[in-house]
Amino acid sequence: MSFVDFMFYPAVIGLVFFLLTVQLCFRKQTALSKRLKKLTLLAFSYLAMGMYDWRFCICMTAVISVTWFSALAIEGAKIRGNERQRNMWTGCSVAFLVLLLGLFKYLNFFMDSLCWLVGKEWHAIAILLPLGISFYIFSAIGYILDVSWGNAEAEKDFFDVALFLAFFLKMVCGPIVRGRDFLPQLKENRKITWKGVETGMQIFVFGFFKKLVLADHLAVFVDDVYAAPAAFGTFTVWLAAFSYFIQLYFDFSGYSDMAVGISKILGYDIQKNFNLPFVAKNISEFWDRWHISLSSWLNEYIFNPLALRMKRRLARLPKARRMRWRMLPDYAALVVTFFVSGLWHGAGVTFLIWGALQGICSVWHAIYVNWRKSRKANVEGKTLRSALKQSGGGAVL
Repeated sequence: MSFVDFMFYPAVIGLVFFLLTVQLCFRKQTALSKRLKKLTLLAFSYLAMGMYDWRFCICMTAVISVTWFSALAIEGAKIRGNERQRNMWTGCSVAFLVLLLGLFKYLNFFMDSLCWLVGKEWHAIAILLPLGISFYIFSAIGYILDVSWGNAEAEKDFFDVALFLAFFLKMVCGPIVRGRDFLPQLKENRKITWKGVETGMQIFVFGFFKKLVLADHLAVFVDDVYAAPAAFGTFTVWLAAFSYFIQLYFDFSGYSDMAVGISKILGYDIQKNFNLPFVAKNISEFWDRWHISLSSWLNEYIFNPLALRMKRRLARLPKARRMRWRMLPDYAALVVTFFVSGLWHGAGVTFLIWGALQGICSVWHAIYVNWRKSRKANVEGKTLRSALKQSGGGAVL
């Protein structure tokens, strides 16, 4: 089942009509109508997940429970002023979520790599990968860190946290939803409106077109060439490689647009995930436009804390060494962030190499930008000094 499975649409249409009926029955927004709407969406989300495999629901419930309880414990420790407990709850909950993700997604890869290093053979274990686990665990980690860092308050309503993490529209291909963006919407009087339906349908149809018309038709050509590349000429193989990149964009962005569109129809706003990445002028701008929810998540929860920690250590060094290595924390954090991005995309050496190469290219671009800035500053400084000398003010400098 997916957004392009036609069995999915009658269920979503039925959901919209049911929520609209509830909305019409309760002319004025009441606590009962809000609770009924949220519980309906939560039940539908669990039903959609259970149609893949009922065991996915167990994993989701475990993540929801740990996230809800940990956030409340962290907030309680902050109110009491107990930094040790706050750090303990933050570290333990994040470690649990990371280990859970590693168990389901990366165990075979890590064990196979370890056995290869020691000259042993690893027999892969058949582990069922829960649907959307990368998306909702990253959302959970972001929410816990936001509460710990004071960027958001802990949500006391268990079912609000459950709906935030289990919301069915982001399960297949995201985007990664932030708690501080989505949870406040659950407290508001969100209704199904004609304007929301009109806007949501436009976004959905555009995403549907990108997925079914563009991506799926490109996939026919790409799959044929990739299945037997030796049967085609060099130009055709290169064209297929380029087409795969375009197909990936239309497929991924199409899914994301459909999720954003249906969410808009239901009365909720989730983050736009793509912003014309192919018009980017450089690699840094490209990653600001491609998979925006992941890029911004990695920037906020991986890059910034890592760079800040390294800068604090660098501040302890003598001034001469600090000035020489002042950009090293940013460059090192950039490589690590893209390395994590590669690992997030898949459990394989090729993904790690891809992430490392993206990080190195981003560092080279950052070095080039800094060089251009310093060169421009030097030129402007020389021009200013020359102008002052000609006006008789050179002695001031």
